Amino acid sequence: KRVPMVETMLRSKLRFPGTPSSARRQISSLTLGQQKSESGGNPRNWRAWGFCCTGVAGLVVLAKHNNDNKAHALSLFSSPSTSSSIAKIEHPPLEFRHPFKDKSWIVRAAFAVQRVCYLVWVFAPFAFASAIMPLLGDDPLYRKWYLQLLVSTFERAGCSFQKIGQWFSMRPDLFPPDVIQALSSLRDDGPVHSFEVTRVAVEAAFGRTLEEMFENFEEKPVASGSVAQVHRATLRPEMLEEGVTLPGVEFRDVAVKVLHPNVMADTSVDMELIFALINNAGSLLLGKDFVVPFDKASFYQAMTRQLDLNWEAYNLRQFRENFDEDHGIVFPQVACSTEAVLVESWMHGKSVSELFSRVEGTQFSVG
Repeated sequence: KRVPMVETMLRSKLRFPGTPSSARRQISSLTLGQQKSESGGNPRNWRAWGFCCTGVAGLVVLAKHNNDNKAHALSLFSSPSTSSSIAKIEHPPLEFRHPFKDKSWIVRAAFAVQRVCYLVWVFAPFAFASAIMPLLGDDPLYRKWYLQLLVSTFERAGCSFQKIGQWFSMRPDLFPPDVIQALSSLRDDGPVHSFEVTRVAVEAAFGRTLEEMFENFEEKPVASGSVAQVHRATLRPEMLEEGVTLPGVEFRDVAVKVLHPNVMADTSVDMELIFALINNAGSLLLGKDFVVPFDKASFYQAMTRQLDLNWEAYNLRQFRENFDEDHGIVFPQVACSTEAVLVESWMHGKSVSELFSRVEGTQFSVG
């Protein structure tokens, strides 16, 4: 039985150097090599298959991470505890218990592994770009692309990493001006979730369809942060009369703030990862100890309080009471709130970063 490769050689009348016996040996070696390759014994084939499988596995992890986060978020939006404080502004519980703590250790461990794999996948391009920075760092186009990659990496990594990026953007003593400017976008322009998620969250929170509750609801958010996004809407008049809103509410033009679907799941793992990264990143990236002005417990408490929008509703009420006699300072009035959705009066304002940019370089004194 002839092997196709050898048959081709014979038909082409290829001549092998040396004696006829050496020619036969060369043909034999080629034949064995092809047969070995066809049987799967070539290490290069195995390596190629390994790289392909790794890539596919990474895509599966990425897709599963996004799907699981969305499914878990929708289950949180529709849970009874989420809608337990409608039209009330009570003092939220001081101690936050993360929903993941009630799950079995197997589920928590599986999610932790999945989350770590996802973060490795997200940070891998930035790590590679950082590794070759000494070679291409002087190129302005590469530097611009590198900073864009930095911001997009923090955005894809989730709300906890976005919060750290926001803190980095306020540390000009540690980072160059172009890094500060790039990371400052995390304070204003966060990633947005789909309108489908917003609809499910609002309807689960108040037990009514979006059309029953609002005359108008803008699908495109007017702003988005690391934890939630805001839509402008108009309440129906009957909502003020049926006890859906707090007593005394007379406004209908409102801002509706909705938690992002992935924040609750991500924070269950990210705290440990972030502080482990901070403890080692200083010596690796900056060549010196990296000290943050807060401990892990304080950061965790601040983060978890932002996961319950009842805290924001409570704080707005406290601000309004504390500044009640000062007519030069006003705060939004809360119409109703749950853990995942906050409805408050619409107010026109300007970003704090815009105000700071106007007085950049100005010296202030407190006396």
